[in-house]
Amino acid sequence: MRDKNSNHGLVKQQSELKASMKRLLGSISKSKNKDTMKVEVDLYNKVLRVLEIGKFFDANIYLQTIEKINKQSYYAKIGRAKYILELSRNGLESETKSLDYANKALIINPNCVEANDFVALYFLRNKSAKSAQKYFLKTVELEPDNAIYNSNVGMNYYYMDCLEIGLPYLKKASQIVLNDFKVIWAEKNADHSEKKWEANVVFTNLGKLYLELWNTNGDINNLVEAKRNYLKALHYGGKSVDVYNCLGEVYTKLYRYGIAVKCYRKSFVIEANNYKAYINVAELAIIAKKYDLAKIVALQALEYAVGQEEIIHANDVYNKAIKRGKRIANMKVRV
Repeated sequence: MRDKNSNHGLVKQQSELKASMKRLLGSISKSKNKDTMKVEVDLYNKVLRVLEIGKFFDANIYLQTIEKINKQSYYAKIGRAKYILELSRNGLESETKSLDYANKALIINPNCVEANDFVALYFLRNKSAKSAQKYFLKTVELEPDNAIYNSNVGMNYYYMDCLEIGLPYLKKASQIVLNDFKVIWAEKNADHSEKKWEANVVFTNLGKLYLELWNTNGDINNLVEAKRNYLKALHYGGKSVDVYNCLGEVYTKLYRYGIAVKCYRKSFVIEANNYKAYINVAELAIIAKKYDLAKIVALQALEYAVGQEEIIHANDVYNKAIKRGKRIANMKVRV
């Protein structure tokens, strides 16, 4: 009975939404003012909101309405691209099809920042940073003071192994975030969740780039900068599995093993099935010559590993713990 009532309520909501969009189309057709851009933008924003909560039916109705208002609307094309991308994540569509719609949006309006960002991220997800670069650079050209767009350019250079070129973009992104926080902390009772997310992304990315610079040139100042930016990510953006794992790596390289373990413990609290933390703790156990513990933790990492690279790494750590443990055992026997 409960399921029937629930389905009936859903069908009723969907019918009401269809009727509402029909009335909207009717009012537009009767209107003498045919400038519909504001309506398209409002509907596009509604598409984004309902996609966040998985309401694919509602998103499709809004998109169909935009398409009926203006067949050449780039908001309809990029909205359709994001709609298909979400469907693809649920195994209901091909991700490649989403790229087709984003490219259609760019044909209509090459300066559509959302479409440029979408295409760039598509290429980056598919491990083609070079193909993504011109689209990322276009987003910064269109919105030079957008922290996330600057951060994306910097990280794309990171993936292209052009660390020194990417660093200024990430530094600029971090400065934009800091300036934003000077303003929003003055606002009482405001929702800062989006800005906190931005801060987490930007400072974490800047920390990663500095950490890679240290791996490249061994300059301790880069390691210190990496730590400083990860701590900023926690301060401005809040607790995060990724940040705690990265901080753990930095403290390990600084030989602060006790603090590194504390960071990994905090990441476990947020996400129990945390491959990165398990594999790092296993490697720390090997450093501490706790080989039995290392084997147990490496097996746990193997359980949560995703993809061949992580599986191979976890196996390597497990085998290293076994070999080191046997070597110590053999030494004791000889004595």
